[in-house]
Amino acid sequence: MHDAQTRQHVANDAAYRCVGKTLIQRTEGHVLVNRHRIGTNPKSLVTSVIGPNEIHLYESNWHQGNFIECVKTRNRTAAPAEIAHRSVTICHLGNIAMRLGRKLRWDPENERFVNDAAYGSTGVVTYESGQETGYEKFGNYGDVIIFEPNGNDRQVPIIHRAHFHVEEGEDWYDRADPEHIGNAESCEELRNCPAPNDGFITKGDNELTNQRYDQVRGLSSPVETEWVIGTAEIRIPWLGWIRLQLAELAAGGTQQIILETTPTPIDTSDPTWVGQQERALA
Repeated sequence: MHDAQTRQHVANDAAYRCVGKTLIQRTEGHVLVNRHRIGTNPKSLVTSVIGPNEIHLYESNWHQGNFIECVKTRNRTAAPAEIAHRSVTICHLGNIAMRLGRKLRWDPENERFVNDAAYGSTGVVTYESGQETGYEKFGNYGDVIIFEPNGNDRQVPIIHRAHFHVEEGEDWYDRADPEHIGNAESCEELRNCPAPNDGFITKGDNELTNQRYDQVRGLSSPVETEWVIGTAEIRIPWLGWIRLQLAELAAGGTQQIILETTPTPIDTSDPTWVGQQERALA
């Protein structure tokens, strides 16, 4: 069956002019199907009987009923979650490639992009790699990750940007931005240097409250891959503040007022600035 003949057959069939159709094409013909009907060429395919020793597909005319029945019998559903996951992955990959405007290589076994900006198989793009590839999230290079500090799941997760990745024993002093290491003049004067373990060096974006790397401040050692809960994909104002308040209450602690602000240049030479601060603290 030639491609031109297949296209003509599809074009002539009004039932398949709607979206959501699937075409399965082989050397001897094709099958065209959507939620309403099935068409074949040659037409004899649709009436042919599947023999007892041939492959028979799972038949279900009602997904909800099939699910309830499988809960009772513990059988596999007609549309299992694993297949749905793999199917929708193709849709996500297509959308990502379309938005990036370039081709992507996908490793389906590890479910990771291959030879892309992400570090190894972590799926996390660091600030360092983002600078080289142009990858940005939330107005800056690299990914913002959510992680458990020091791998402690009893602590409130931290949401900060991954700046670069270090190996255990690495002297990362020269790779660090001098503005984010305080007064340290060597690795010996820098907390968590040499690196006690493999992991990401992280830092919050708010320069007013996060002037140094988390590892320099002692918030966490380099963030191991297993400590990473995920990457931030969307920003909802105040949601992080609500999460922190709930976490504090659940832990039986005192509420903390932690707000995310945008740094604004301040002219401290302005005489009115001192008065403004005095009134703010009153």
